[in-house]
Amino acid sequence: MKRFLVMLSLIMFMLVFIPTIARAADATYNVSVEQSEWQKKPDGGYYISKTFYVDKTVNGYVYLELVETYNVEITVGSEVAGSSFELLSVTPSDNGVIYLLKAKDGVTVNGKTEALTVLANITDPNTTQDPKCELDYNPLGLSCATVGEYHFDNNGNSVSEELQQQACEGVGTPTTPDTDVPDSPKTGSVVPYIAIGGGLIAIAGVYLYSRKSNKVYKI
Repeated sequence: MKRFLVMLSLIMFMLVFIPTIARAADATYNVSVEQSEWQKKPDGGYYISKTFYVDKTVNGYVYLELVETYNVEITVGSEVAGSSFELLSVTPSDNGVIYLLKAKDGVTVNGKTEALTVLANITDPNTTQDPKCELDYNPLGLSCATVGEYHFDNNGNSVSEELQQQACEGVGTPTTPDTDVPDSPKTGSVVPYIAIGGGLIAIAGVYLYSRKSNKVYKI
């Protein structure tokens, strides 16, 4: 019984820390947003401007999809990077637009740092009964990703194409991320839930094994 309790404690320890380790592998950053009111365009129609802020980067980079959720369409070409960032890549996706930004040399990003401002057209200005418009965001991972001419290894570091192939052998080097919109664009990884399920199965196995061992011992 004592051995069983020790093993149970070890498994519970793993259940607590495995989700943290799994999340650490997908280094992310917090995003905050400021949105303007509707503004009238000189040639007719309306638009909004939306500014995105981050509290840190992933190895100096920010990889972000802006999702055209409701009544908006991003004006590609209107993007302006914050003073601390360079805009490296703009890629249309099925759901909106994907941006790759890099912190400028010598800049340390911490706290609320402006990353990007975009303009988005109001697609139906006649919705006076429901004047809402929503432009959501989805931080993307850089592990083994290829974004234009930029290549990233399995830890999200910018490397040469050759080094990426070596680091990502058997992992794959996707040229475009999976841009299917989840139920919530800011939903975390499912790995913790897999770990928890596996841990519960392990606990049950250990328990059954312990009972079996005790019966054999008693006989």
